[in-house]
Formats: sequence, structure tokens, C-alpha cells
Amino acid sequence: MIACIQLAACPICTSRGMALFRQIKISLVLLLGYFVCTPVFAGELPPSSEGKLIPYPANPLVLLISEAIESNPSVQSQLSMAQMARSGVDGARWQYFPTPIATFQQAHTAKNDPSYQGSNRVFLLGLQQPIWTGGKLTAGLNLAENQLLSALQDLELSKQEVAIRVSQAFSSWLGASQKIRAYEKSAQTHRKLLALIQRRIDQGISPKSDYIFAQGRLEQVLIELDAAQSQADVALMRLRQLVGMPLAEKDLIGGERALLSYSEDAEPLLKMALESNPRILKAKTMVAIQENQISAAKAAPMPVISAQLQRQNGDFSYTNYVSPVENRAFISVSTNFGAGLSNYSQISGAMAKKDSAVSDEELTRRNISEQVLSDAVLLKKERYRVKASHLAYQAALSTTESWGRQFLAGKKAWQDLLNSARELALSEANLADANAALMEVNWRLAIATYGLSAVLDAAFSGPFPSEKETKK
Repeated sequence: MIACIQLAACPICTSRGMALFRQIKISLVLLLGYFVCTPVFAGELPPSSEGKLIPYPANPLVLLISEAIESNPSVQSQLSMAQMARSGVDGARWQYFPTPIATFQQAHTAKNDPSYQGSNRVFLLGLQQPIWTGGKLTAGLNLAENQLLSALQDLELSKQEVAIRVSQAFSSWLGASQKIRAYEKSAQTHRKLLALIQRRIDQGISPKSDYIFAQGRLEQVLIELDAAQSQADVALMRLRQLVGMPLAEKDLIGGERALLSYSEDAEPLLKMALESNPRILKAKTMVAIQENQISAAKAAPMPVISAQLQRQNGDFSYTNYVSPVENRAFISVSTNFGAGLSNYSQISGAMAKKDSAVSDEELTRRNISEQVLSDAVLLKKERYRVKASHLAYQAALSTTESWGRQFLAGKKAWQDLLNSARELALSEANLADANAALMEVNWRLAIATYGLSAVLDAAFSGPFPSEKETKK
């Protein structure tokens, strides 16, 4: 487990050598999970009643998500936006500091110009410090800080979207790979049945139509096998694009062990989502940004009081001045009311935007609530579906074995035997679909409620944070 954490923490490099190392890293970690873990159906992992994760070593999906997040262009773009917003905060804080002033002027005028009878060069150095701005600086800093917070929430949203897309592609590949195994076994079974019926035909026990019927069933199985292989190829291609590096099916060994376990009680999950989901936090931040805009609009017409210190060397106007250097101090008051009543229009517009942001926040809360509650219900239903599909598969397996013996004893017809073989393949394919659907909703719900960081950390190291820790 420690080795897994260390490998997952390795930085991503764009060089060919490091790309090869990353691929070897994935293979080693996933192979470790394959040999350490006991093979299970996804539905055999019970939900935790205490909201804790029951991790499997070397969770392959965790590593794929980590690699995808570090290399995905959308995440990198949002990271750059966050860095830009952080620079905006620094710029807003610098507004509280003095502004240095430095000017140099050299005049070339007529000798009889009355306005330029002094020196022909003037140096001016100074500092201007705002004393009172009517709230402009505070509003600007608060706005910049909330814009940074919004950028960080956009970054987290981008990571979550990438993680969900990876989990969906991985789940699709998992279901397809399990269906491939099911149809390969079914094709092998049908080939054995073809050989059996051919011997019976040669012995004059069965009609030739039985062979044609069995051959048709084999062709149907091969068609289903080809469709499953296409699904697996498409899912693997999506994973390669998301992770940004070559992947082979051997790199995904141990996919059945990627299922998370946590409390499936809808109310605690909804509470955590409403408190920590980045979409809701982003909507709240947008309300705060509009409040900052209102404050800035109200502060715009307020006077600005500032102090200024100057040190001047030279003077264009006066001749024969005693001191070549003059020191001055000023207190200035300035204001900008804008054209007409434009400031009041800006305030009115900012308040309307705030009302819109408040409505958007409520809409986001309802959408997240609907998603979490529906996924919580779906998770329980998919878990039940997996268990039921597993029982149906076991029943079909027993039936096929029993009917094979009964056919040889003359108690079952040839069509009954072929039907039992088809039902066995269909039940195993249904189980594969149920496993894939369970894994997809399992990860989507965990990310929406616990958050991506908590999911990735817990999948390596242990339990999800409890409800009390989440409040902190």
C-alpha cells in the first residue's frame, strides 16, 4: 500500500523516458493489486454502515484518475486561470501601498518665452499614499479574493469532471471486458456442443438440422462477442485520451477491485454535498462577487483623500531660485461622479445581477440535491441488481450443467440444451452490465458528496472523513 502511494505521487513529465516510466508505474501497481487482492464480483462488497471506505490495495481507477488530472488540458487551463486570479489578489493588496512618482522633463523653448525662464530640466520624485477611499480598496480586494476563490472552485469542478469521465470510461471497459469473457466461454461451449451433435449425427442419433441450429446459435454468440470487443476498444480509447498516455488492457488488471464502499444513507450524503460540492460553493461565491460589485459601485462616487510627498530639482518658471531642490507635501481630495446618474445605474445593475446569482445558487442546490438523491437510490438498486444477476448467473450455470447430463440421458431436447447455454451467456452478460453500472454510480456519488480529494486519499489510505470531520 505504501508503494502505491509513493508511485501515485510521482510528478508527470512530458519526456519520452518519463512517459515510459509512468506506463511501467501503472502496470506495476495494477499487477500488485491483481496478485494481492482476492477476485470478487463488484456486488459482493457490502456498503459501509459507518461512512468508511473499505479499500482494496492498488485501486487501478485511482491511479488512472490521478494521471488524467495531472495531464488533462482543461485542468491545466483552469490552473492557469487560478494563478491569474491569485495575481489579481496580489495586485489588489498592493493598492494599499504608496504609489511612487518619477518624472523628468526637458524643455526646448524660445528665449523670450515668459513661462520658461527658469531651468530647462526638471526632475520630480514623489510618493502618493491613499488615506481614505470610501471603500474602493476594500471592495477591490474582496472582489479579487472572491474571484480567486471562484477560479479555485472552477479548477476543482474541472478535476471532478475529468474524474467522472475516467470512471465512466473505466466502468464501460470493465463491463465490456467481463462480457467478452462471458461470450468467449459461451463460444467455447457452443463449439463443444457442435462437436457433440456432429458425433450424434454421424451415429445416426440426431438429425442434421440440429447441427444447423447449433451453428446459428454460435454465430449469434460471435456477433455479441464482436460487439463487446468494440465496446471495450472504444472505452479503452477514451481512457487513453483522458489519461494522455498509451494504455493496454493488461494495464487495467484488477478492475473489479475499484469499487468504493461508504454509507449509502441519502440524508448524510445530501448534507455533505450541500456543504462541500464545488458547484454549490461556486454559486455562493458568485453571489459574493456580485455583492462586491455592489460595494464597488457604491464606493465609486465617494471622494478619495490622499497624501503626496514631492522632491523637485529644477523649475521651468522661476529664475535665480535660491534652492535647486524643493520638498513639498500635499493633501488632495478627488471624486468621480461619472456621467449623469451612471453610478446609480451601475448600482441598480449590480443588484439585479446579485438577485440573478441568488436564483442560480438555489437552482444549483436543487440540481445537486436531485442528483445526489437519485444516485443514492440508483446505487442501492444497482447493488441489488448485481446480487440478483449473480444469483441468476449461478442458477443458469447449474441449469446448464444439469440439462447437459439430462440431454445425454435422453430427458432433455437439443433445443433445451442450446437455450440453457444461451441463457447462461445472457445472465453473465447482464451481471457484467450490472457491475459496470454499479461502479459508475458508486464513484459519481462519492465524488459529488465527499469530494474528489477525499475519495482519492481514502481509496489509498483508508476511511472517508466522518460527518464531524467534514463539518470542520
